Amino acid sequence: MCTDLPGGVDFDVQLGEAIRQSRIFLLVFSAQADESESVRAEMNIAKTQKIIRIPVRIEDRMPNKLAFLIGTALFFDAFPQPLEKHLPKLVKDIDTILNSPKPPESPAEPKPKTSPMVSLPKQPSVRPGEWREIDYKDLNDWVKQRIKVINSGKQLVARTFIYRKNRYTGKYERKLKTPGG
Repeated sequence: MCTDLPGGVDFDVQLGEAIRQSRIFLLVFSAQADESESVRAEMNIAKTQKIIRIPVRIEDRMPNKLAFLIGTALFFDAFPQPLEKHLPKLVKDIDTILNSPKPPESPAEPKPKTSPMVSLPKQPSVRPGEWREIDYKDLNDWVKQRIKVINSGKQLVARTFIYRKNRYTGKYERKLKTPGG
């Protein structure tokens, strides 16, 4: 039962969005969870979005149908009962994950030292009418750079793109607007 959503909303849509906005997905794993189509759908969203998945086993049982979606995640064993005796360690593990420094990213190519007011970064090629995935941070940086150009008093000539958030993947996409569509 969900008491914080108004009546009539699409629960599955809200649940999917909540999973996509999460940093960690905690799966309470049991025989019933392994058989649940809803749990498989939720795990699939978490895996697709590359959200950290923590399978918490409350029974001495290994996954069958969920094995692929759990992947290489280490199990947190919360058995034998009572479950409450395992919770302090689980909370500590989650806190460690949330507060650990992010692993270093691969070395990026050095950016040329040009003024963002004069030269804007080259955007990946996009063919008219073709949806291409974009990173939210890249989109945010792209907009900020164009605002700087406009605020400097210069005119900005740009191609027109259509942006959307793919409702199935949750990823941002764009396509070049074509005449008449």
